[in-house]
Amino acid sequence: MKLDAFAAKIETIAPLALQESWDHSGWQLRLTDGEIHRVLIALEINEQVIDEAIAVRAEVILTHHPLLFSPLREVDCNTVIGNQMIKLIQNRISVYATHTPFDKCSGGNNDYIGKLLQLQDVQPMETDTEGFCRCGLLTQGMTAADFAGYAAEALGIDQRYFSFAGMPDDRLHKIGWCSGAGAEFLDAAFDAGCDLFLTGDVKYHTAQHARDIGMNLLDCGHYATEAIFCENMKELLAAHIAPQDDLQLLLSQVDLNPFVLSEIMYVSG
Repeated sequence: MKLDAFAAKIETIAPLALQESWDHSGWQLRLTDGEIHRVLIALEINEQVIDEAIAVRAEVILTHHPLLFSPLREVDCNTVIGNQMIKLIQNRISVYATHTPFDKCSGGNNDYIGKLLQLQDVQPMETDTEGFCRCGLLTQGMTAADFAGYAAEALGIDQRYFSFAGMPDDRLHKIGWCSGAGAEFLDAAFDAGCDLFLTGDVKYHTAQHARDIGMNLLDCGHYATEAIFCENMKELLAAHIAPQDDLQLLLSQVDLNPFVLSEIMYVSG
């Protein structure tokens, strides 16, 4: 498959027109105009992902998080990003990112969370004018505490990574959510009548505000709410690829969760 044809298939799913003004989706590094045969799908790029792409002979890495957010002024081998760029170029590996377009598009990250949580009547949150958030209904009521365990299982993440602000015994019916860092939409979820808002990267004052307004807030972490990108993107993209396209879609096996669960050990004197 030609590189431009591959990009067109991604943009059929997640049009670049959906991206926010601060975002940088699309080609991050384009090193061929010719045929490609193997694409590695990863949440983002680090050294291990690049090594993985080399090992599987991928010509393209397709990511959610952009490799480049700001304009690059220099490629310096003394910096992390500089070394990554050099290694990618040396191995002729192109990079395409679909960030906010895939958060907002139909079937993207946020719709997929609703699918994993098996919620009913999933739809865009009417109070979110930016198009990121979704809301849906639980098939049966459960407490906020029980929902945290349910969400951990659905997202495939250890619940000990989660943080919660609110009333654990509250019975839930309507859930709102935003993948990644969506704490700014807490009030929108409250105004939409949600019983709980799920997102990642919640700060202290936002959690205090949730308690003040009587809103349940579940921080599942940025990683847990977006690591789902890989499996979802592969499924959506595979539906647009014909056998004659001769293109393999490979899922990265690199664990990109930067947080490590640890136990504090008390040693008596």
